[in-house]
Amino acid sequence: MVFDRYVASIISSYLGNFIKNVNKETVKVSLLRGSIELTDVELLPTLFDFNDFVQLKRGTIGYLSVKIPWRNLYNNRCEIHIKNVCIVLETKTKTSRQEADVKAKLEGIARLESTDTMSEEDEKDSPEEETKEGFLKRLQKRILNNFAFFVENVSFRLEDNIGLWKGMSVAIVGNIQSVQCEATDSAFQPAFLTNSTGEFFRALTYSGIAASIRCAKSNARHPTDWNSLSIKEFSRRCSITEGFSPLLFPSDGHLNVNYVLDKVGENQRPYVKLVFLVKNRECLH
Repeated sequence: MVFDRYVASIISSYLGNFIKNVNKETVKVSLLRGSIELTDVELLPTLFDFNDFVQLKRGTIGYLSVKIPWRNLYNNRCEIHIKNVCIVLETKTKTSRQEADVKAKLEGIARLESTDTMSEEDEKDSPEEETKEGFLKRLQKRILNNFAFFVENVSFRLEDNIGLWKGMSVAIVGNIQSVQCEATDSAFQPAFLTNSTGEFFRALTYSGIAASIRCAKSNARHPTDWNSLSIKEFSRRCSITEGFSPLLFPSDGHLNVNYVLDKVGENQRPYVKLVFLVKNRECLH
């Protein structure tokens, strides 16, 4: 039971990295039964903090489910199914980028201080504890490295209301019918990863991706107060393309990615080594 709770804790913490107000205890109880379903959840505003140019204005998920193969967890992948995703991004100002840099530096200092103040007792674990901890860490990596994502009906919107492009206010609206992402071997064939070498291969299949654009004088339009809308109204207005011009016609395809985790200080960040893109486009009638 301790083992099951540890696994449930890993996944509930994982969800807590991008979902707002996650009740981790409730999530763990549901995961222990084999699956969990969440509806109408909000994404954390810090989701795009890694990006220097855009930030999340608001994001919602209409439906999210997680399935855990308890009977053979060490050899079968966990799956996340997501439906009805709505995301509104906005460009970062110079001030917001500077604030993000300061925040990252303070977090780095805090991590170093916590490492320096580690007591000798914490460093001296018994052989049994080290063995158990090593197994759990390997299991954690195996679970996270083999997560499969299945996403349906995504609407995203990028707004530049400060006129960065020649004093024009630009908005881009995109829609994706479905996205599937799963771990693969070096030949980009679906596989269950048993050894973590720091190098990963992922296959992403998408369908029905399209985008439209609208440009206007910066003072010609007033930004929408997205945070004041209900989730239902937010979802409806996020995908509206009235007054927009086609930027990308509907297309399907595959995106194969090979990346390694590049360790910088105490952090690990993905470094993309190789990407193949195969796109299939259907003619519009």
